[in-house]
Amino acid sequence: MKKIFLLIFTLFTVHVYSQDSTKVGLGVSFGKGFSLISSGESVYYPVSLTNIYVTIDVSPTFRIEPEIGILRSHTEYEDDGDVILESTSYNLRYGVGLLYAQNYEDTKILVGGRVGTIHNRSTVEYSSSFGDNKDHHTRDDVYFGFSTGGEYMFSDHFSIGGEAQLNYIIVGQENNNDEIHESILSTRTMVVIRFYY
Repeated sequence: MKKIFLLIFTLFTVHVYSQDSTKVGLGVSFGKGFSLISSGESVYYPVSLTNIYVTIDVSPTFRIEPEIGILRSHTEYEDDGDVILESTSYNLRYGVGLLYAQNYEDTKILVGGRVGTIHNRSTVEYSSSFGDNKDHHTRDDVYFGFSTGGEYMFSDHFSIGGEAQLNYIIVGQENNNDEIHESILSTRTMVVIRFYY
């Protein structure tokens, strides 16, 4: 999967720099996320995955947007002041968005989709009557979904916008355990700041 995204990104980059009308920029997003896991558990992230985007306007109406993002979360559970469980996880997300743009003077309305992978790595430390334990977990998920939003161009080189996503995440095998079959329905709302060259 990583090689496929790298190949797609390389091909589009070569195509982009061969076009005179192409506009390239760099963006960053901040937002919130909510996920509903197929087992019935729901998870709310007060600060969602912060992404960095390479914005490539191939034409006035078509945008390609490779992305990479990271989320670190840390949770502690206490009992009578003693930490009995401590969990730290890192999620690395990378993918690409294909977006249609409708232009209204200084405003763009964006509609399209995003697809990619999320690499998850977590460590859980817990105490019990049998002593202290530490578990490590890794897995790779695949996501695809719908995206809509817009941006306001304050100048030719700077914009502020927003985006809402509805993603379906296919959960990968955790520690190569093929007995785990879960999916996640995830929503994200973000503010996106972009700088254009």
